[in-house]
Amino acid sequence: MNGEMRPTRSRAWTHLVRAGAGLVLFVASHAFNGSGNDTALFNSGISYLNGDGVTKDEMQAAELVKRAAGHGFAPAQNVLGLLYIQGRGVPKNESLAVVWCRKAADQGNASAQSNLGLLYEQGHGVPKDETQAAAWYLKAATQGNAVAQSNLGTLYDQGRGVPKDEARAAVWYRRAADQGSAPAQNNLGFLYQRGSGVPKDDAQAQVWYQRAADQGDALAQTNLKILRAQGREAAKDLAQPVVWHEGIARRGGLAAANAGGPDVAPTAVSVFEKSCVAPTQPAVALDGATATREQMLAAHLSVHAYDVATMSYLECLGSVYNRMSHQKSGAADQSDLHAVAALRVMMHNNAVEADKALADEFNVQLNVFKARPGLQ
Repeated sequence: MNGEMRPTRSRAWTHLVRAGAGLVLFVASHAFNGSGNDTALFNSGISYLNGDGVTKDEMQAAELVKRAAGHGFAPAQNVLGLLYIQGRGVPKNESLAVVWCRKAADQGNASAQSNLGLLYEQGHGVPKDETQAAAWYLKAATQGNAVAQSNLGTLYDQGRGVPKDEARAAVWYRRAADQGSAPAQNNLGFLYQRGSGVPKDDAQAQVWYQRAADQGDALAQTNLKILRAQGREAAKDLAQPVVWHEGIARRGGLAAANAGGPDVAPTAVSVFEKSCVAPTQPAVALDGATATREQMLAAHLSVHAYDVATMSYLECLGSVYNRMSHQKSGAADQSDLHAVAALRVMMHNNAVEADKALADEFNVQLNVFKARPGLQ
């Protein structure tokens, strides 16, 4: 073969989605510990909101929280903002959500600062302003808020609202990851895998992917599978065919997508398919026992071209997902974002597995061809 042709490797490559920016605002599941009438009103409101010791009543909860918020009690102001953004016990009103979150944020409430940053990042109740989002995330992140730390890391990672700085992204991801944030753990693993902002270290990447995967993070589970597959490939002699002993898992695919609602999957798939054209897999119809050198080389080039096209397709899926995650309606509505992410993972996995299958098919025939007398 004179070294002009080597086994084609189906890349365990991916434009991994950096989770974290599209978080769902939530109400604390426990009461605020403190003293005074406002604290009592707030704690009672939380009890009604969660049905803790009383019959669940979101309207009564909102009324009690509103009374405490009206007296300037920052935790109540923050929660009232969340009730308005979610439409729980009060009519949904994003503008009022901003008003109340800002009141609490101005008092230094870290949760409110993080939430206000998210509202600015996504353009809910205010014009979208990623610079303002970064500023509010920073205020909360410096107080140790893990959500804000993870989201600030994403902004630095992607250069949105702040200059792109992957080293700073890694710092904030790690702070959030150390507090157990699964999105931050996944994203930190990505940086280690790529050597972006930190020295390339697949062992560290696996550690962080594993921690996120253990919490059920679908992206981390997929990334962990890919990383392990890459490790198996790297350990092989480059002159040998690629054999994948374990396919990329589809866990969290269609079933997770369907959980988002009957209209989520078709809409999301339609958006992905309109924006990203899946490569057409070429037929490798040749017999290594009889093929000529020219035929084998042509097949090799064809398989390589498909591999490159697959990589571009995966990049497109990642870009479309990022765009959808920042929209606030349709398939990318934040309440359905998990389902959209699962669909993207499924489509990604299907493309990678098709790429792998073609590489495997070619490698079988390549080994047969190389074994023929007089061709070494």
